Amino acid sequence: MDYRKFLGKVESVVLPYLGGGTVDSASRRLRVTTPVTPGWWRFEVKGRDATPREPSEPECLEALPRVRGHAWGRRLVREGAVAEPLELMPEEEPPRRRR
Repeated sequence: MDYRKFLGKVESVVLPYLGGGTVDSASRRLRVTTPVTPGWWRFEVKGRDATPREPSEPECLEALPRVRGHAWGRRLVREGAVAEPLELMPEEEPPRRRR
């Protein structure tokens, strides 16, 4: 397979943007070409670059694994003592109701 065909492929995906120069998809980290406000965005992905196109609603969250752990500063400590960066959505998101 010619790698140029793979790199030239353009796809449209909905991803959460939390700020900064990158956005994470399920399989890789992408460079954001134009920073926008944090939230869910539809990105046009070409190679390793993601260009934001429009705000969007999240898609297929049910398929993602539920992650649990303890908040420690700006990190989430989960099983196996793995501490990962913790990013929360902006304050305009309504709080979840307690059951």
